[in-house]
Amino acid sequence: MLPALDRHVALKTLIPHGDIAGELRAIARDDERAARDQRRLLNRLRADLAVTYPVALAVTGDDHGAPTIVRLLERWPTQAELAAADRDELVAVARAGRHGWPDRFADRITDRITAARTRPAPTPRDYLVRAKAVTIRLAAVQPLALHDARRAWEKRMGDLLLGAPRTGRNQSAKHPDPGKAFPGGETYLSLPGLGDRLAARVAGELRDHIEQYTAPTALQCYAGRALVTRRSGKSDFVVARRLAHNHYLGDAVHNWAFCSLQQSGWAREFYNGKIAAGKSHHAALRALGNRWLEVLWHCLTRGVCYDEDTHRANRDRALTKAA
Repeated sequence: MLPALDRHVALKTLIPHGDIAGELRAIARDDERAARDQRRLLNRLRADLAVTYPVALAVTGDDHGAPTIVRLLERWPTQAELAAADRDELVAVARAGRHGWPDRFADRITDRITAARTRPAPTPRDYLVRAKAVTIRLAAVQPLALHDARRAWEKRMGDLLLGAPRTGRNQSAKHPDPGKAFPGGETYLSLPGLGDRLAARVAGELRDHIEQYTAPTALQCYAGRALVTRRSGKSDFVVARRLAHNHYLGDAVHNWAFCSLQQSGWAREFYNGKIAAGKSHHAALRALGNRWLEVLWHCLTRGVCYDEDTHRANRDRALTKAA
């Protein structure tokens, strides 16, 4: 009698998160959601300012989401209150927000208020100004709380990746404890485009057992970067995007690919080559993210940090053999 066939017998057992990896993933996901909330609140704040507080937009420009500017809007949520503020109060707000040059900040705000008064602008309705004053103050308080929380999370993510708090001008970890660090944390941070936040998002989703991924393709499929190919008979391949994947990881890798364009020469060359071949911006970033995951898998399995010259030499050697 033939034994029963079990299609699941070849599947690998999923190794659960460790304590460090679990905390890192939870913080990274909360930070990503907080970033979306920040953008949503700042967009709402800008819309309210455009209706009832046009001078604020003229004064702050594109910096209306900066912590010091948000504190200024919290302190003076109406145009009349800001016009009545003196220079010493502006300096005090800048110092409370830990601005590097509080005197320059106060002078810049004063000059912009003076310039805004000389420009013709529609006068907002008094009843709308009174109604929106509390709304503007509330919309300023929430981004400040999110900003403080995200700074604390970023510090904690760096501590978890390296196993010790960072100190000094170069923000390096002194006397790191390997037992308190995420496995391969230095490798993640060595890759171009991965800072504390993005490295924590990628590392937290991949978990702390890289041996679960037997090949780079397994990593790419999990992140949704690997292409799906189909063929019917002798017809050509049809390439499609992979929909079933870890979307948190996929978004993080997409951002990683974009951030690496400014820090890696070969990444910029790879991206430009895809654009020249007719690919769209996001299609080129997906292809670049696919390559970065392959590089990450090799670095993690070998226990080495990323080196641009080594990778470029290996890539040139592989392309020469393929030719």
